[in-house]
Amino acid sequence: MVWPHRFAAATLLVIFLACGSSPDTPATPAEQAKQKEFQDEVYCRADAPEQVKRGLKHPLDARFDPGMLNSASVQRSGDKITVAGTVVAKNDFGGELTHQYTVTYRVREGDPQPLLATLDGEVAWVNSRAANEIATQGQREIEAQQQAAETEKAKEHARLEAAEREASFRTWTDATGQFSVEARYVKRAMDTVTLERRDGTTIDVPFAKLSTTDQSFVRSQ
Repeated sequence: MVWPHRFAAATLLVIFLACGSSPDTPATPAEQAKQKEFQDEVYCRADAPEQVKRGLKHPLDARFDPGMLNSASVQRSGDKITVAGTVVAKNDFGGELTHQYTVTYRVREGDPQPLLATLDGEVAWVNSRAANEIATQGQREIEAQQQAAETEKAKEHARLEAAEREASFRTWTDATGQFSVEARYVKRAMDTVTLERRDGTTIDVPFAKLSTTDQSFVRSQ
């Protein structure tokens, strides 16, 4: 059946002329992208009947309203284009039934490729290879998102640990008040207190030589 493709070509010519493109006034990148979107949608609208026939038991008898190319709805979501409309087709008993159909395309490498078609809400046929590629891509995206979340979680944990470590540093002073050091409490073993400086080195200080304030702090730990 050739007429849908002829209609698509004619429609593309109308769009091209309507956009006012000419050698003297080259289209901007944004205009080119918009024209490409129009072309993709027109192609999908014209190609949809051929894809619907693949899911019909009697495709040669299928009738599409000549005006369906203007009335069928076209929706775009990301790299997906979905065409919806109606078709009259015969069943196994020769009776004619009107079906609601959808055909979904994926724009890949610049061209729309049919993914699947539905009749009355049920899958009529599916492009298994494309579906597997999408599923694989989706799984990769999920794994990448999970990895990014784990990385961010690890970074946040590291930030919290660093903040907690920084908050644990204080000024320690001996009982005479003549000596002091910036460090954080590590542990107390018997009468010896272990402190850690900011550079990571540790020092052992006799508990009795700490100031009264520091001794109270150690007892509270």
